[in-house]
Amino acid sequence: MTDPSANVPAHAQCRHSNPTSRWRRLTLAAWLIYWAGLTYLLLAPKVPRAPITISAKGLVVHFCTFAVLAYAGACVRRAGGRPCTIPWACAWLAIYAAYAGATELLQPLSGRHTDLDDFLADSAGAAVMLAVSVLRWRRHPM
Repeated sequence: MTDPSANVPAHAQCRHSNPTSRWRRLTLAAWLIYWAGLTYLLLAPKVPRAPITISAKGLVVHFCTFAVLAYAGACVRRAGGRPCTIPWACAWLAIYAAYAGATELLQPLSGRHTDLDDFLADSAGAAVMLAVSVLRWRRHPM
């Protein structure tokens, strides 16, 4: 009696049953959905402020949203079995800073204003979380 899966290549057998692969796809999808939602919120026409504010200029919110974006990117990296290294973090910091700058420069097209403080808070949030990701990986490698 022969095994029916003997004729199926090994990569096809494991593609859907590998929990690491499934976890990586899930984290990648969540990261991309978050990034798309963040882009919409950063470029949408200005909406009235909520009655409760965390900070006068919203810098805490900017810092936290980019920290979450960077953390989600690090989760995708680790879910793929790759380390969070300093060169990787520097490359992604440049990408996140360019993204923050681009969204700030595009905001006047939707009736909002460009703010250097927002850009700095965005970049600082990404930088802090990328540094935490690198330090965490060094203490707890795969």
